[in-house]
Amino acid sequence: MVDLNILKGFVMVVKLGTMTRAAQAMCVTQSALSKQMKALEEEFGCKLLSRSGPGVMPTVSGQILYERAGYMLSLYDKTKEDLTEGELWSGDIRVGAPETCHFDIFVRLLGRFREDYPQVRCHITSGMTELINERLDKGILDLALISGQPDLKRYNCLQYPACDVWGVLMRRDHVLALKKQITCRDLMGYKLMLSPQGLTEELGRWCGDKLDKLCISDTVNLIYNGTIMVREGVCLGLAYQGLADTSEDSALTWRPLYPRLATPLYLIWGRQSFTPVVERFLNFLKEKLPTLPVDSEQS
Repeated sequence: MVDLNILKGFVMVVKLGTMTRAAQAMCVTQSALSKQMKALEEEFGCKLLSRSGPGVMPTVSGQILYERAGYMLSLYDKTKEDLTEGELWSGDIRVGAPETCHFDIFVRLLGRFREDYPQVRCHITSGMTELINERLDKGILDLALISGQPDLKRYNCLQYPACDVWGVLMRRDHVLALKKQITCRDLMGYKLMLSPQGLTEELGRWCGDKLDKLCISDTVNLIYNGTIMVREGVCLGLAYQGLADTSEDSALTWRPLYPRLATPLYLIWGRQSFTPVVERFLNFLKEKLPTLPVDSEQS
């Protein structure tokens, strides 16, 4: 059985790149830390660290352990917090979410829940659905909001009362800004940027056999850096409505796709046991979400 403190030491060595700095950060002697790393290599039966100039770097096996150790330590910290919470109706709720302009629905419900349970702390992880699902599966997240149809064999779900509408983000002075809607033919000949998830799942559904006629030059997982690329005229962005600043003072504007393309949103959770406060919050969401009016864009 690996000692978690030794595992933390290994993560620190990889993160800081030297035994000396890692030992200082862990408040142990360098010789003690070196012995711990040797014991760890004996435990796993492989070399985990190699010398790189004055420092060290992980081997291929060490990199695998480093990545998985991060999840293991995060899960341990989460479990420890959950089991040692002093107040029954206080504690942490960990939620994953994609970039969506409809996250405000969740936030308002969280605010209402906190009126009764003000000691609740919420931790948000933003990212694409693949990352969110991975962390949900590992137990690092309690709940998640995802774009697209969930795997009902793995998750329980509630449909969210809104969907994300696809369109084209462009400079305000671009020739396509004169159009009210953008077709697949309109996009031919322009460099396009979108998320990898959109490329594999959404765009093919929209343009069918014309996909190979589009120039997908760039991908981006979070929209902020993508807006800079669009603003500088490097490409057009295929993006959800409401994620980028397209106010009158902005250099950017957005036009919807035609035919309309929309992605439904779902609240999902695994089949694991929850802490009392997460369980109560989930029941609150089950009660409140179905009563909310559906966004007109979803119909």
